[in-house]
Amino acid sequence: MTLNRSLVPLGALLIAASLVWASPASADEWECDLGFYAWLCGIDGTIGILDASGSPVDAAFSDLAEFLDFAGAMYFEARKPKFAVQTDLNYVNLGETRQAQVGASLVDVDVNFVQYIWEVGGAYRLTPKVGAWLAGRLYSMSAEADFQGSPLDERSQTWADIYVGASFRTHL
Repeated sequence: MTLNRSLVPLGALLIAASLVWASPASADEWECDLGFYAWLCGIDGTIGILDASGSPVDAAFSDLAEFLDFAGAMYFEARKPKFAVQTDLNYVNLGETRQAQVGASLVDVDVNFVQYIWEVGGAYRLTPKVGAWLAGRLYSMSAEADFQGSPLDERSQTWADIYVGASFRTHL
């Protein structure tokens, strides 16, 4: 796997812009926050191809970083005195191409993993610092393996959750 060199400046820009941008607002105007962040996570579970029994995998972020094709995460929130809306998006694409010996030939095997999480919600602000939230979150994961450019196996799963919560906002 080679890192797409055009993604390096984009990644540097996202890291540099990771401080939250906030717009000032008067008492009845929208106040907005936009932030970019990194979610440094690993994988722990079982992985397999086709219907064969899987193999355990336990990989820390430092193990996965070399396989990172692209990742991005952002958060946006807009608030008025009594209401707020927000969205949060997280996307990760991992991939690797390896050569394997099949008979007398070396063949390419490509493995890719894509995950995204998208959240959207709204809140009623009980006070300027406390809000009661109703939100939904969509999760999607897919893994695929290609053998010499032909699909070998592809699995994906998408699900959604609805949840309620509370927030507390203060300046540090």
